[in-house]
Amino acid sequence: MFHPRSLSAGATFITALLVVSASWAQDAEAPAEEQGPTVSEIYEQAVTRYSRGGVTAAYSDFRTVVSMDPTFAEAVYNVATIANDSDRVSDCAMYGRSFLALRPDDAEFDTVQRRVTRCERLIDERGTLAITSILPENTTFYVDGLYFGQVPTEPFIVPAGTHTVSSTRVDHEPFSVTVEVPAGEGVTVDIALTPITYHGTVMFQISEVGATILQDGATVGTSPMTEPIRVPVGRYLFAIQAPGFHPWNRYIEVARDGQDVIEVRLLDESIDLNEL
Repeated sequence: MFHPRSLSAGATFITALLVVSASWAQDAEAPAEEQGPTVSEIYEQAVTRYSRGGVTAAYSDFRTVVSMDPTFAEAVYNVATIANDSDRVSDCAMYGRSFLALRPDDAEFDTVQRRVTRCERLIDERGTLAITSILPENTTFYVDGLYFGQVPTEPFIVPAGTHTVSSTRVDHEPFSVTVEVPAGEGVTVDIALTPITYHGTVMFQISEVGATILQDGATVGTSPMTEPIRVPVGRYLFAIQAPGFHPWNRYIEVARDGQDVIEVRLLDESIDLNEL
């Protein structure tokens, strides 16, 4: 008999979903948000339900856990195993493949792989997916919310129909696309990740009114400034010029979410800078 895997020290936990009351009493204060059960609590509930014969309820709970945390390998394993035992071949194949991606060194890797192969053969209508990316290193992807590892991949079997492929990578915008996989055909998804452009701001407090502010040679404002200059992270040459005064120049390294405030005192052009 199958015994669901219990929680391990390596299991990933996330904060539970918040359950917010939809009813508000007239002329009364809004009720405080109530915190729902945590991922680990739902998982333990599923284990208990299974041990008491509530396989269907446990199966649903394990799937809920995976929807909340796709990297919760024990829950993924339990869904795949119950699906295999009950001939839910599509779930057996998809959750099993997800488990293989999550735990390539698991002691039961070969067993799960054989189950995945068996279930894939039994899917009545199936096609294949292949995932590519111009940024393969450290790019992870998901199919229908299940963790499937890193790109690129060899084509793998999926049930025919609609599937959502999503991807994440540090410092890049999330990627998601829905594709239709026809029976007996293959579809390739090219994950196109867009880097996130981080910004910072620079504010000049200038001694003279009407001074021109330049960034890399282009005019970007005059003094007094009412709003900071917002630019992508990087190094810029700022210059401040005003008639009758020596120009001021400085390279400024703008950091992510930086808020530089720089005081600038322009010197009258009658002053010999070599004497300072």
